Amino acid sequence: MITKQDLVGSWLLQHWEAKNLETGEIKRPYGESARGLLMYNTDGWMSASLCSAEREPFPDYDSLINVAPELKVAAFDDYFNYAGTYHLDGDEVIHDVEFSSSPNFPGSKQIRTMKLEGDILILGVENSGRAQLLKWKRSKAIK
Repeated sequence: MITKQDLVGSWLLQHWEAKNLETGEIKRPYGESARGLLMYNTDGWMSASLCSAEREPFPDYDSLINVAPELKVAAFDDYFNYAGTYHLDGDEVIHDVEFSSSPNFPGSKQIRTMKLEGDILILGVENSGRAQLLKWKRSKAIK
């Protein structure tokens, strides 16, 4: 069984797929080279960030106030983040969301099945007719 100590640390996204449970079609949210960082802290807080690797920088960026609305929409569509506390329940990790780039996520419980294979953490979730699978690799400290 996975313990809290097994999760503590930083994890880099290796693979993310979403399978349509009705048709079997598999999609890759944010593309084949999606990027992400998942962190679990010893104090019970977690944070997850996911994005497309091909995000376009804003032209002449000095402040979000001056960025065209359509560019903000594109940036929002290519990035997702949430953070909150977490706890374990058997083979599941429950994220109690407090902050998110989506205004619908705070107050929700994001329940993920989990498997640990060496330094690979596999999280799964089924919702909205999709089965999502995310593989994360434990990050080594940068010195």
